Amino acid sequence: MDTQVLGTPRLADDIDAPPPDRRNAFTTALFFAGKLIVSAACFWYALRQINVSEAVRTLPTFDFHWAAFAVAVAMAQILLLALRLWSVVHALTPNAARLTYLATSAVSG
Repeated sequence: MDTQVLGTPRLADDIDAPPPDRRNAFTTALFFAGKLIVSAACFWYALRQINVSEAVRTLPTFDFHWAAFAVAVAMAQILLLALRLWSVVHALTPNAARLTYLATSAVSG
């Protein structure tokens, strides 16, 4: 028995998708590669000034309680920043159905 339902149009036939914009994809990939190179250069610059043997030697004196406290403070800062941005957006546009990224960046920056 044939499992295809007769009379049902195939979804792929109904969709008129525009051809992919190769120039935009290339620009996006180039921009991503540039960001990766800049990030790698920043890590290289920061890490070249660290003496690994000195860091390993001082590792036994590392207090993990303070590290956990620092992580908790960083998490609280992210939460407070999100709440601040939420309150700013709702104060400026209380009935907005959709707020774009550009408008949000302009308001919070």
